[in-house]
Parts: sequence; structure tokens; C-alpha cells
Amino acid sequence: MERIFQWFIIILSQLSFSQNLSGIVEYKVISQITTDTISNQRTAAIFENITNQFEKLSFRLEFNANESIFELNTILKSDNSAEKAFVSQAISIVEGETTYLNLAESKRLIIKKLFSDVFLVSDNLEIDWKIVNNSKEINGYECFKAEVILKADKMHTKDRQVTAWFTNKIPVSHGPRGFAGLPGLILELQVDDIDFVANKITFKNKDEVKINAPTKGIKLTLPEYHNLVMEKIYEYGFEKRQ
Repeated sequence: MERIFQWFIIILSQLSFSQNLSGIVEYKVISQITTDTISNQRTAAIFENITNQFEKLSFRLEFNANESIFELNTILKSDNSAEKAFVSQAISIVEGETTYLNLAESKRLIIKKLFSDVFLVSDNLEIDWKIVNNSKEINGYECFKAEVILKADKMHTKDRQVTAWFTNKIPVSHGPRGFAGLPGLILELQVDDIDFVANKITFKNKDEVKINAPTKGIKLTLPEYHNLVMEKIYEYGFEKRQ
């Protein structure tokens, strides 16, 4: 209870500063995935080629006090068609979809692609973070550790632990991949053996960062989208058996 009160005081003391805070954060991707448990050598080699492409990915988070948008920033260019295919698969594995957050409305919008269709998927921002007594430095900022367990759902057969490292020196509640709600900016996110680590932070004047909520796409809630994906998986499997 005492630690919660301390964070409450920190939030109040920095609230006025955060109202004018805007900027851009660039994140590199680090893979903790190993192929040790894959017995088929050919499958292991393909998967290793995919994970090797993670270092070619860069993501950016544009933020102000209330809104943020997280999206793919750059891909290191390659003329090799096989490498391009591996990069595309790497993007899919890290779930690097464009994600928009609006804290005031407790709203998250995710742009997802399924076959030839584009979907605008809505979700809320309820994340039951637990701040633990651990800290480290990231890109010159003291960061504190927070964890949450995401329960298994239709798309994930097991519970998943997510770890975030945030700094109260940048008092905005944004982060990569739509993870938010902490008393500071998330500079490192660890989920599904993938790490997003901030390697460049640029502050902007309040008027320099204009964030527009995405509007294009077939509108679904996250549970509705998950149901659709499962239907397509079943449909594809059923057709393959004919």
C-alpha cells in the first residue's frame, strides 16, 4: 500500500509537466527465441532465418500527453527475395501492427491484416500491472520494473508474462504495442520472447506531434476479430481436407 501511495504522489507531482510532453521513441527488436526445442532441422533452419531478421526491424512510438501511435519505422533494405519473405514473417511474429492509444477514452485501436482485408480492431486499456522492487538504466534513464500475466485466450493457448521497464522521468503512460497505463513511458517491453528496447528518444514541442486516430478498415472488437481468425483457420483446414 505504501508503494502505491508513493507512485500516486509521483504522478500528481509530474502531471503538469506531462501535459506539455511530446516526442518520438525508436525501438530496436531483440529476440530471445531459440530453436533448441525444434527437432526438425529444416524447420529449425527456416525459423532461425526468420528470427535473424529481427535486427533489421525498427519501430517508432509518437506520443503526447493523451495519445500515441506505435508503428513500423524502417526495414533495412535487401534485394534478396528470400530475405524479404523472412522479414515479412518476422514482422508478423513480433505483432508489429500499427497501434493507436487514447488514454482519456481508454481506447486502443489496432490495424490488422487478414488475407486481403484490413481491420480496425478496438480494445480497452485495462492492464493489471504489478510494480516490483527492481530497477535498471535504459538509454540514460532509471527504469522500474512492472509485470502482468495475460490469461490464455483463443489466440494463445497458455498464459503469458509481460515485463515492462518504465521511467517516471518521462511521465506519460504510453508504450510499445499498445501496452500502457504505467506512471511513466515504457522504454523496454518483453513479451513472447521478444524485447522492444528504446535506442533513441527525441522530445518535441507540444504542437509538433500531431497524432490522428486511424479510421480505415473493417471495424471489429478484439474478441470479434479473434473469432473471425479462428473461423478462417477452421475454414482453411476444412477445405484442405476435401
